[in-house]
Amino acid sequence: MFLNKDFLSNFTDNIYVQGAFWGIEIAVVILIISAVREMWDKAIKDYGALIVFILVLVLMLVTKVSPAFVITGSIFLGIIWKLIERKSSKC
Repeated sequence: MFLNKDFLSNFTDNIYVQGAFWGIEIAVVILIISAVREMWDKAIKDYGALIVFILVLVLMLVTKVSPAFVITGSIFLGIIWKLIERKSSKC
């Protein structure tokens, strides 16, 4: 057990391992940005989607609301927005 602790301690203190993890962190951020760019073109097609995006972004940056609640709320906002759009196009 002590051998494992010493091994892990030496492993995480290794400058090459730290450098590798630093590079991995940057790569993950770039992958997330890339995914957001691809999804942006498909998702943000009207003002309703832009408004929901801004609301969700502010909510996630300012509060510590669970992402599950944000996703659920976004689903309901999307449904309500589309129902309002459909009613206004029928008039």
